[in-house]
Amino acid sequence: MFAMTPFKSNVVLNNGWTPTFKVQGQVYHHAGLLHPANAEDRQYLQIYFLGEDEQVQRRLDLLDSPVDRNIVLKLQRMLHQHNSYVRSFKMAAEIMDDNTQVGYRIKISGKAPLTLEVVCT
Repeated sequence: MFAMTPFKSNVVLNNGWTPTFKVQGQVYHHAGLLHPANAEDRQYLQIYFLGEDEQVQRRLDLLDSPVDRNIVLKLQRMLHQHNSYVRSFKMAAEIMDDNTQVGYRIKISGKAPLTLEVVCT
């Protein structure tokens, strides 16, 4: 519900029961477009670019079972307050909303410490 990107990899499956999850090659995350054409299709990182109420509703819409709206709202507010990536995404959204004529991409560096930068394209 609060994941920023889907997990991608080549999964190794053994015949029979596999008690462990094995990955062959590189593990990576795929963020996709920051603003999909259809707002109802927003998922993962794309949800963070919505307004607060829209974020909560989209997260609730993605769930199969009912969850208390206030719990989702409190978790979301906590992430916005304490998670450096979420704060960076929020800042990026504000920059992009103010400058709609410029193309942007978000670059996340895997080197320690992890950094996120908004780059004009």
